[in-house]
Amino acid sequence: MLLAPVLVVVWAICAPAAMAQDLSGLGDGPPVKLSGSVNATTIAYESIGILPRRDPFTWFLTGNLNLDIYGWSVPLSFSFSEQERNFRQPFNQYGISPEYKWVKTYLGYHNLTYSRYTLAGHVFLGGAVEMTPGKWRINAMYGRLNKAVAEDTVFNPNATPTFQRMGAALKVGYGDNQEFVDVTLFRAADEINSIAYVPEQSDVLPMENMVVSVNGKKQITKRVAFSAEYASSALTRDTRIESVSLEQNRFFNGLGGLFTPRASSTFYSAMNGSLGYFGNFYTVQLNYERIDPGYRTLGAYFFNNDQENITVAGSLKLLKGKLNLNGNVGTQRNNLSDSEVSTVRRAISTLNASYVPNATWNFNAAYSNFATITNIRPQLDPFFQDNLDSLNFFQVTQNANMSVGYNWGNKQIKKGLFLNTNFQVVNDDQDNEFEGTGSSFVSGSLAYRFSFIPKATSISASVNVNNSSLQGNSTTSFGPNISVNRSFLQKKLRSTLTGTFNYVSTNGQVNSRVLSLRANGSYTLQKKHSFSMNVTWVQRFSSATIEQGYSELTATTSYSYNF
Repeated sequence: MLLAPVLVVVWAICAPAAMAQDLSGLGDGPPVKLSGSVNATTIAYESIGILPRRDPFTWFLTGNLNLDIYGWSVPLSFSFSEQERNFRQPFNQYGISPEYKWVKTYLGYHNLTYSRYTLAGHVFLGGAVEMTPGKWRINAMYGRLNKAVAEDTVFNPNATPTFQRMGAALKVGYGDNQEFVDVTLFRAADEINSIAYVPEQSDVLPMENMVVSVNGKKQITKRVAFSAEYASSALTRDTRIESVSLEQNRFFNGLGGLFTPRASSTFYSAMNGSLGYFGNFYTVQLNYERIDPGYRTLGAYFFNNDQENITVAGSLKLLKGKLNLNGNVGTQRNNLSDSEVSTVRRAISTLNASYVPNATWNFNAAYSNFATITNIRPQLDPFFQDNLDSLNFFQVTQNANMSVGYNWGNKQIKKGLFLNTNFQVVNDDQDNEFEGTGSSFVSGSLAYRFSFIPKATSISASVNVNNSSLQGNSTTSFGPNISVNRSFLQKKLRSTLTGTFNYVSTNGQVNSRVLSLRANGSYTLQKKHSFSMNVTWVQRFSSATIEQGYSELTATTSYSYNF
């Protein structure tokens, strides 16, 4: 893999400068600094009326350690649990990220994102470097993306055979947040000899992928900004097939040993762009994205393709910033190559408004409308007749929510009243004939909060009501809640008592009745030692779904030491 030497070369060029900066600060402070925390937790559990649903006692120990050596930061973390008493493998995944000034390295397990179309959050085991000298931005990585998994019909028959996949990426950019240009090169390939053989029925093939991306942003004028990204991906689904010469794609044909075109190679592109105008009290932005059908990068676990999005977004500030309006409208469609049986088009519109006239009142409201149109074409089969011919399916999803807050009181006593409501409805329509498959959801909550500042005491009470309706079935849930918080010893000791009841019924029949009580306390000693305990009791009463009620008691204690 040719990108691996590139990583070494880049590191070799920049390492002397980093070491020179390191040595120059030897006498500026302590050579070694150590900080971190250790946390120990135990959980006790008891059930009455049912068989235990978890172990009666469990414990785990976690911690993190940050080692600073002459300005290099080396973070470490660990985790032990009662499940692994012999500690043969206390770490499943580990990684460190030493850094000094504008140089940062990654060793072990990490996930990085260079761009959304290339390396996008895939976990790898290996090394990476990130350097930002001035306006330059240089990133490189090399490591294992997938571990080899051989077929095991005896001990692990459900495991899917997997080739070992190695990946490398290089990203070079120049600029700042206002104006920049980045070029990203990503390559991943499966090692054919990493597993002995692959069963034919598993449909597992050794793959190779090469992605090149150019991403940039330009401040055209003081108020106009433009950003865009274009990516081209070459994907070989079986590297065992003989190589070919590409006349239609000379770019990937001329990359030498970085990518070998084969008969199973396919090529895709993805792009997005944004043009925005930023005024004194308003903004308008046009966004466009197009991803070819089948576009894929081995640097991401999942990728949406075969879609085109066009949206217009805007924001408006009025009344000296007290009233803020934000909204967008757009369309989305798939089947860009017109080769699929069905085509889906979506119309999207959203509006958000917030109004804060003073420190007492605040109002928030939002509305969204998602309309989906699906067109299914008949199958061209001489032995099959589609009576529906071209089927049109139309769905509209509307969602609206509103919240109102009112705060009053003085320096010693503060009070607040809050109301939240939400409404959602989904209507389905097939060839202009309503099929009765719509649904609706309504929820609301009312909360009151009282705070007595001199005694560090607060009381809150709330009521939640939800109702959902789907195909003639109506489900309603109702739940009051009350909580009391009190602090002692100059807020070193904090305590909380909470009680909640939840009632659920469907078509008038009781499905669930649950009462839960929780007590929590925490104490901080000298800012380094923290003790906490949480006791939760849950009582489930008999209902249509539970013949006999039962209760569960869980007690959690923890200790934390910070240094």
